[in-house]
Amino acid sequence: MLTTRQVELNENNEIILTDKSTAELSDKKRRELGLERMSHEVKQVCQLWESGANEKLAGHGLDLIDSSSYKSQGVDIEP
Repeated sequence: MLTTRQVELNENNEIILTDKSTAELSDKKRRELGLERMSHEVKQVCQLWESGANEKLAGHGLDLIDSSSYKSQGVDIEP
């Protein structure tokens, strides 16, 4: 679970939440700003998570994860 607000430190080095991040913007507004659709960004985050998790899992001899959909994996179960 992550915040969708931008995070900054104030003068007392306390964390403060500021404006909404670009994740909160509509796809139309994101396009106006030259950003990809949010779904592309979510896929990138999932792939980064998969890569980091698999590095640790492999180091312990555990099964690796796949961030792609069940459908693209050819798995016929409900997520």
